[in-house]
Amino acid sequence: MPTPSPWDRVWTNCHIATMAGADRSYGAIEDAAVAARGGRIVWVGEQAQLTRTQLQCACERIDLQGAWVTPGLIDPHTHLAFAGERSGEFERRLRGASYEEILQAGGGILSTVRAVRAVDETELVRQTLARAALLASAWQFASARHSSQHTRCRQNLPRGGLISSPMSSAR
Repeated sequence: MPTPSPWDRVWTNCHIATMAGADRSYGAIEDAAVAARGGRIVWVGEQAQLTRTQLQCACERIDLQGAWVTPGLIDPHTHLAFAGERSGEFERRLRGASYEEILQAGGGILSTVRAVRAVDETELVRQTLARAALLASAWQFASARHSSQHTRCRQNLPRGGLISSPMSSAR
């Protein structure tokens, strides 16, 4: 049970993949919360374990509306300009296929390289611009939602969330 000491931030109404599960469950905690102090995560657990006092002690409370929270895993990035579609590979990996098996079946990064080489420049630019517009729209929505849904204490704390907080680079 967390102590009633004040927290800088607490994220609630989320699900967390702690990656501590040995049974491929990803250490999932449903209906969870995360608390931070001084830019470090100090508590993770079931939201039901938090008392009203503990929630009120947080200077900033952020409702994640059922979103999943995960650790930084492996270099999560994307390339704006690409062709091809690899979502099926993600499903195969979840079912236990190795990357080598996916490569042998014609998938993997080499399938994306082949797709980029096969598409003409005009189509690649068209897809890239459409993707950029979609990402910009999603970013604007997420920024607006975040700024309107959290409660700030009277302290002069910097604005930020999971993406821009010091915890996104926590050790």
